[in-house]
Amino acid sequence: MKGDLDIFRFRALYDADPAINDYLQGVIDDIRQNGKPLKMFRYHPESCETSGGLEWLLAPETAPGLKYGNHEYDSVRNFLTYEWRMCTHDVETAAGALAFYDAVYALYYQVDQSIPLTDRYDKAYMFALEVIPEYLAGGEAEKYIQKHILPLFPETVKKTERKKRVL
Repeated sequence: MKGDLDIFRFRALYDADPAINDYLQGVIDDIRQNGKPLKMFRYHPESCETSGGLEWLLAPETAPGLKYGNHEYDSVRNFLTYEWRMCTHDVETAAGALAFYDAVYALYYQVDQSIPLTDRYDKAYMFALEVIPEYLAGGEAEKYIQKHILPLFPETVKKTERKKRVL
């Protein structure tokens, strides 16, 4: 991975080719077996360092939401396909695309720290937060807005103009 593949296309490849999951699981298994520390990265120069949540793969019993019946992150597949508060890694929403990208980036970062980090999905998520009314956030309404309405107003249009058109 060189960071230039769109996360939507990557998700389709990930779902179709079990070898990708096997490779990523191997990254985590190597860290576990050899007691390696997680490599931390920064989303933005001013932000704190993060591991992208990989610590939950190394200690599944610490995963958030276990007491509410969510699954442990005992495998890379569970980690990359979890559901939590309607924020899924199914990349149908900006939140899902961002969550999936962050998790995949964190996994590949353990192998190659030269992969560039993009803020594309972060920007899309922040824009969605600004334009989707709170009462429509989460669930099918949000998915519909993000899948069918927001794409009508591409990033080439100024942000203020996009907000006016969407709202």
